[in-house]
Amino acid sequence: MKWDLNYKKKKFNTDRLVTNETSLIVRFPDEGTYTLAYQPKRQGVEKRKEIPITVQVLNRPPSAKLTPDFVKVLPRKKLVLLAECQDPGEGDRIAQYQWDTNYDGQNFKARKKGKNITSLEIQAPLSGTLRVAMRCVDNDKGIGKEAVTLIKVVE
Repeated sequence: MKWDLNYKKKKFNTDRLVTNETSLIVRFPDEGTYTLAYQPKRQGVEKRKEIPITVQVLNRPPSAKLTPDFVKVLPRKKLVLLAECQDPGEGDRIAQYQWDTNYDGQNFKARKKGKNITSLEIQAPLSGTLRVAMRCVDNDKGIGKEAVTLIKVVE
């Protein structure tokens, strides 16, 4: 199946996204109306007809900030990370702070989560670097982009 995530009615842009999936999760940057389109797989048909979908986005996700965002520490040193969340949505509030204490840079795994976990004590590893990520979830289940702290161990 081919998807165009910014469909203009004159031309279907097939270089946007091609996948075997029939469903798709998309993060939209702002509230508003977006038009997507997809071309279903049809065997033996030369010309594919795109099917447009209009999406109304009502909830903007919250934003996250971690302090510090980069720190050099001695091996096994303990440090405290401070989280800050803001939600631009009207009437929205932060429902949950989620922490990934071993973030790989791509796949967020909420290892710690809770309504009031605005700080976290971390112990640095013996060597190398450690990424800690935090994201916010609002009461409408909007999930914000991760804020990341890079902890580099120096000797």
